[in-house]
Amino acid sequence: MTVEHAHSVDNGVYQQQLMPPSGGPCNGSAGLGPAIVEYLDEEHGGYKVPEAVSSITSATTFGAKFRRMLVLHDFQNAEVWRAAVFEGMATFVMMFVGILCTISTLESGFSHPVVAVAVSQGLVLALCILAAAPASGAHVNPAITWTEMLTGHITPVRAALYIIAQTLGSIVASLAAKAIVGNAVALRYSLGGCYLTSQVSATSGVVGMDTNRAFLLETGLTFFVLFIAYSIALDPPRLPRTGYTLAPFLIGAVVGLGIFTGGSLVSGYGGAGINPGRCIGPAVALGGSMWTGHWVFWAGPALAGLAMAALYHNIPPTHVQVYKLRKAARAKAKKSASKGRSRKERAMTTSFGCANGSRIRLAFSSDRNATSENGEKPEAV
Repeated sequence: MTVEHAHSVDNGVYQQQLMPPSGGPCNGSAGLGPAIVEYLDEEHGGYKVPEAVSSITSATTFGAKFRRMLVLHDFQNAEVWRAAVFEGMATFVMMFVGILCTISTLESGFSHPVVAVAVSQGLVLALCILAAAPASGAHVNPAITWTEMLTGHITPVRAALYIIAQTLGSIVASLAAKAIVGNAVALRYSLGGCYLTSQVSATSGVVGMDTNRAFLLETGLTFFVLFIAYSIALDPPRLPRTGYTLAPFLIGAVVGLGIFTGGSLVSGYGGAGINPGRCIGPAVALGGSMWTGHWVFWAGPALAGLAMAALYHNIPPTHVQVYKLRKAARAKAKKSASKGRSRKERAMTTSFGCANGSRIRLAFSSDRNATSENGEKPEAV
């Protein structure tokens, strides 16, 4: 006997289609048994009462959540791998052009180099997001990817592949930029990377910012970027309202503002990274003091991502509409539950296809009436 299950979580109805072999109870006028019997148990013989509907739907929901949590099938998804490769290429382009822009700005002798660096970095980022968004979502930042995973917009597997690709793209871009400008220039400007302390002149000692203050600044500025980004683009309902072309430039402006904010606070301090991928590449290419306190540029964005995810889950940008829908859904569920409690038994149906072309349908309810689809009541055995 073939058994097909169909669960409906919305209305709590569990249906089973049983197709008996030829010569079964559909032949003649033989009935299918008392209406209180809900499905046949061929293995043990006779009839069997199924589990409660609530137990069935709960188990189904748990199983689905568990499978979604693992999402190991993404490792075999070619689309995920292609997107990760594109993410790595976008990060490479952003880092390569960004490093060269920073070095050119500092070499040109701008009176306010931090402003020029912030503007150029924001523009490069905006253009890379605009180019890569259709292919990968254009995170180009492990902090964005981490937060997108925590908010449930991407799977853990995709997030891991993205972060690996972003890290590799940053490292390759930094090594390429170092090969172009030479080791002396790369060391002089630290490849535009992230550092807590440095020697600002030949006669001065090492100055900069301690790890505690740098960690607070990194966390705060990264949260600022995430907060604005989710309000204008990363929250799916908000992106169409902002505009697919305008959103990248707004995000670029926000990141540029963050770079300017932390760029000149303390002498010898390289400013907030905001993007761990932007920090890892120059650190690998140059080594040495670039690794001092490097954990700050990863721990700060990680904490900011956790805070943003907690805020997003509890008070999303469209929270007014979301909570109205949730309230309406709860009211509908409560109304449906009150109707269900008025019955002694939840209605369930079993449908049999017969050899003569007719179908017999049993309706199980408190009055234990069983009717066929043509309105005839089958005889009880």
